[in-house]
Amino acid sequence: FNRIDQFHQGYGILGETPKATVGNEQSGLQLFSFQKAAGYVNTSVILLNELHPLDIQTVKWSKVCRVTFKVPVTALNKVNFCPSVIWDLEKDPVNGGFLPGAGLVITVVERDRSSRYESAPAKPVVNHFNWAYSASSGMPFGKVASQECIPIGTVVATEDPDKTKAVGYDLFQNQPNPFNSFTTIEFTLPTAQYATIVFYDIDGVVKETIEGNYEAGRNQIQLTKKPWMIETSIVYYRLVTKKYTSKAISMTLIRA
Repeated sequence: FNRIDQFHQGYGILGETPKATVGNEQSGLQLFSFQKAAGYVNTSVILLNELHPLDIQTVKWSKVCRVTFKVPVTALNKVNFCPSVIWDLEKDPVNGGFLPGAGLVITVVERDRSSRYESAPAKPVVNHFNWAYSASSGMPFGKVASQECIPIGTVVATEDPDKTKAVGYDLFQNQPNPFNSFTTIEFTLPTAQYATIVFYDIDGVVKETIEGNYEAGRNQIQLTKKPWMIETSIVYYRLVTKKYTSKAISMTLIRA
């Protein structure tokens, strides 16, 4: 979990900035049929300025805010990234949330003039992302449904997005790809400087680095097949300098 932002005018977070907690892998499997642990974010988005209430539409989506996530290198073991995002609410709202508590709660302005309350509860019905309810009423509550997938290369980037916009920096796909004994990687730099190509396995472990002082413009390095590559068929690499970190690019090894 990264942050919540792009709030509708007048809205914001109640209290401190939320942080994610991570359960164990067994609970992720038992509750949601995940292969790994589930992460949990608990917070409240409220109306802070009553001059700008949100008019919730009944025929189209109403955007209240945006929730963003960082994709760690350890997630780069597939061509496509299909994350599952689940609202904590069972298919029948009467049953409450999956975990102890009420689950997802939405309140609206109370229109009944005879009521002394300013807000009233709504009956939310949720659409999960890349996850679907199970037909049974017990655990697991549902299963992964990879319907909205994104090519991993379009979402994997440096933790500082502004660095990817640096003029004159670029990292290219290795050639040949797939490769057997060796492959060549080209990159460009705006000025002569020290640079590093970092290689990771699918678990995000740094396996090797090639570094040195390179000229401005187009440069290239050659990577030969190494003993550590026996353990994997996919390798990821980045260009790293003092002012820039590229997106991760994957390369494929040919098993011979």
